[in-house]
Amino acid sequence: MSTAEDISNHMTGFGEWREHGLPSDVLLHTLTVDCVVPALLIDDEFRVVRANSVALDPRRNGYEWKIGGSYASSVPPQIARERLPLIEQSMHTGRRLVIDGMLAGMCKRSCYRPFEHKGNRLMFLVCWPQVLNPTTTNQRTENGTDYVEAQAHDLGPFTPLTERELEVLALVGRGLTNEEIAQTLHRSIKTVQGHRLSLGVKLGMTNRVQVAKLALQSGIVEHDLETIRMVWRHSRDAGVPAEPVSLRPESTKP
Repeated sequence: MSTAEDISNHMTGFGEWREHGLPSDVLLHTLTVDCVVPALLIDDEFRVVRANSVALDPRRNGYEWKIGGSYASSVPPQIARERLPLIEQSMHTGRRLVIDGMLAGMCKRSCYRPFEHKGNRLMFLVCWPQVLNPTTTNQRTENGTDYVEAQAHDLGPFTPLTERELEVLALVGRGLTNEEIAQTLHRSIKTVQGHRLSLGVKLGMTNRVQVAKLALQSGIVEHDLETIRMVWRHSRDAGVPAEPVSLRPESTKP
């Protein structure tokens, strides 16, 4: 069996498509080339053995993945410390692993699918921006899957922002005016204007529309302010926080 066939046999829905005559290489090509999300193949020593063009372009995915390079050297230390043990466990149990968290400043769902090929344990990884479907964090029904809400986060370009500035960024992304943001945060309009100017300087953006667009692309506008605060605080920890953070879409709150 080829690597393409082996991978496709372990991807949800691939078997159903193959029943209609679609070969494995077409399905795999569609996933790794046509889809604009990072796709990686990792071996049991956590080295990247295959990657699509999106994964290899740090301007598009935020990380500098390299063929032959280690997974740990391509992500921030706090992300590696949390995820490497989970990946290793997934490889040994054969269970699919799904982690929701912020990577390089974007809310993402990382899907890890373990399989064996010629006696070697491999892991197929794809990362989907959660903003495309903010209800995904509540989908926990697939058999053989372990879902993890990340305890470690990487704010990427938002790292210089203070906790309050990150809140203001999310509210600007929702289209709120300074007056509305002030009411939401129980602060004066002058204070909000100061936060707005400060975050613009740190992000190198003076145009409110540009700031709002960046917030929308990151996906943080889909989450409540309490979650945003916790993500900011946990991103500041040198280690992994004791309690997990749930990136829960605001639209699904009771």
